[in-house]
Amino acid sequence: MKAQVILLLKIAIPVIIVLMVPILIANPSSMGTYVARTEMQKDVFASTLTYTIYQWLHGVFGINIAITTVATFMTVVLVCILLALAYIAYSTPVKDPFLLLKCSLIALVALIACTKFNSPQYMMWFTPIVCILIAGSVRIADEIPKIFVFYIFQVFEYVKYPLTWGILWENYSYVAPVSTPGGVVSLLFFTVDYLVIFYLVFIITRKGRVHTPLGVKRPG
Repeated sequence: MKAQVILLLKIAIPVIIVLMVPILIANPSSMGTYVARTEMQKDVFASTLTYTIYQWLHGVFGINIAITTVATFMTVVLVCILLALAYIAYSTPVKDPFLLLKCSLIALVALIACTKFNSPQYMMWFTPIVCILIAGSVRIADEIPKIFVFYIFQVFEYVKYPLTWGILWENYSYVAPVSTPGGVVSLLFFTVDYLVIFYLVFIITRKGRVHTPLGVKRPG
């Protein structure tokens, strides 16, 4: 493990230096300004899980809670998930590519779900990992449910943007308040959307026998 960490640092440090030094030399204040502007000053996007939870708590159940409180809670959840993944990766006796893919998938989905920003392009971060983990198995019957859920997820993503943008939601709010039928439809849509994503990740990464994709040999 120590050798792996040292190797990672040997690769990461030169890359960081190459990327950061020119920016710091050209405009040292740009880094801090950019981070502060994107992370602190922007509102929560309406397509995020943070906004969805806030609307359930505040809009449906009438709980007097600030959306910043929900955003802070989601950040804590993200940190806990990442720490748990780090522990799993460190404590698992047999470390193979499938463990790396599963941990990477969970980490990416958690990062997307727990932040207060969202973009349709984010799905491309983890879609290749999903395809690798569910495709190419010789036991097709075991993979059909996963592929079916994956197709449902893709349909939701396409409907979310561009079909419903400007009709059900905009960047920072739903088009209609949750107290109206249009707002209820928006809230239910995003709720089901995230449930589908989480269920997809669950059935792909749950403990059990992993089928090796065709052409890939498992270690050992």
